[in-house]
Amino acid sequence: MAQLEIRNLTFKYPGAGKPVLDNLSLSVRAGEFVVLTGRTGSGKTTLLKIIKKDIAPYGELSGEILYAGIPYREIDGRMSAGEIGYVFQNPENQIVSDHVWSELAFGLENLGLPDDLIRRRVGETANFFGINNWFFRKTAELSSGETQLLCLASVIAMRPRLLLLDEPMARLDPTARERFLSFLIKINQELGITVLLVEHQLEDVLAAADRVMVLESGTIAASAAPRAAAVAFSEDWVGTLPAAMRFFRATGGVGDCPISVKEGRDYLRRHFRNDIFKLPPVDLAEKEEVIAAKDLWFRYRRRDEDVIRGLRFSIKKGEIVAVLGGNGSGKTTLLKIIAGVYQPYRGKVAGKAKTALLPQNPEDLFLGPTVADDLKETEESRKWIRELSAEQFLSRNFYDLSGGEKQKAGLLRVLGTAADVLLLDEPTKGLDEKEKRDIAGILKSLRNKGVTSVVVTHDAEFAAEVSDRCALLFAGEIVAAGAPREFFSGNCFYTTASARIAQDYYQGVVTVGELVMLARENGTK
Repeated sequence: MAQLEIRNLTFKYPGAGKPVLDNLSLSVRAGEFVVLTGRTGSGKTTLLKIIKKDIAPYGELSGEILYAGIPYREIDGRMSAGEIGYVFQNPENQIVSDHVWSELAFGLENLGLPDDLIRRRVGETANFFGINNWFFRKTAELSSGETQLLCLASVIAMRPRLLLLDEPMARLDPTARERFLSFLIKINQELGITVLLVEHQLEDVLAAADRVMVLESGTIAASAAPRAAAVAFSEDWVGTLPAAMRFFRATGGVGDCPISVKEGRDYLRRHFRNDIFKLPPVDLAEKEEVIAAKDLWFRYRRRDEDVIRGLRFSIKKGEIVAVLGGNGSGKTTLLKIIAGVYQPYRGKVAGKAKTALLPQNPEDLFLGPTVADDLKETEESRKWIRELSAEQFLSRNFYDLSGGEKQKAGLLRVLGTAADVLLLDEPTKGLDEKEKRDIAGILKSLRNKGVTSVVVTHDAEFAAEVSDRCALLFAGEIVAAGAPREFFSGNCFYTTASARIAQDYYQGVVTVGELVMLARENGTK
């Protein structure tokens, strides 16, 4: 039986020239795990919010929606709240209580459940998600991973039949992401809850899915079982596939397509030799220093623990530096110290370069009625607008944009400052693979003009593709730094899928392109 059936759905926002969803049809079976991907602004969030009737956007809606065979118009508030769960990309949009325990109970109380049942549900859910150790903490004190896990737990406590998730792992570090995904898989497999997950990063989620769908131009452009996606997806969408699948496709693989790192590793070793063990080294020219962090110490309040501890780090002119690390490791704080937003209580940042900061939430950069009102219009800015395909949202208010569109608008705002050093906090959050490549191209073209970029990111694949140097921040200190090949090859957790596939077979391989290059040089067995 279909848990969700949508037929010929069309939706247009007030004043919009064309519909964001156009004659869309899809079906999701009960108990199925479906991943929905697509370009930024393609309507994925709009679709999820329409399905979750109590947060549906205002606009012109036509077509037919059936939830468990029940027509859309007959879905009342209680059914939507209790049976259709929703997890937002930004947990701050979902948390309503001051304490963890009250957040878990909030939805159950709104459903009017008896106190004894609420206590049982809260206790059982807290145990299931391992929340016991921080059950009585304030929600404001939680890490990003804990906060997003709490959002998921609060929804599951209500026992939904259909779970909708809008890029819930976009802000999580690799460890927190793995933990969140493991619970999502368990929820689907053990509790039988139907999952519809919107996600750009398919590397780790595709193996868990029953199907993957592509939303393009307001309709479903492709729908396939995960392994079949390597063939079913057009060339435009190959970049979204896991590294093992891209490697298989690029090397003309035959037979069953590998979908996971383990399967990709087996495919490499079965089919390709390793006589040539590594690629030739990359020579990096020595460059002048533009910023130097010297013995930085910082805490938010006098009695708090230090967030930055004796940090030393130099940044060279015209290089792209990627800073990785766990949630709460001090990455954002470091950027704000370099930008002059925060002042260390010991140590200093040396250098006279002009800096510009793209914050994790770029809302504060926009004050005008439209995005265009806050952007400087120059020949170069018009080029960036074209490269980021931003023309479509320039006339809209910033707060009406999707998460990915907000990121692009924020980047355009920062690029317009003509700064010597760009400080970018999670610039690829919520963006699809094509847009990440576009941003990488912009940063590389600026590098050629001597502009430096410091990029805080959880996206190891992006860091490996774009950066000249990578640094790992842990407990307020830089504990490792080096060129991408050296950096990612030496890591087990903060590394790329390609590096894991090549581990102990090829040395210094960290991208799919490098993996394909070395495999072709070696030849098949």
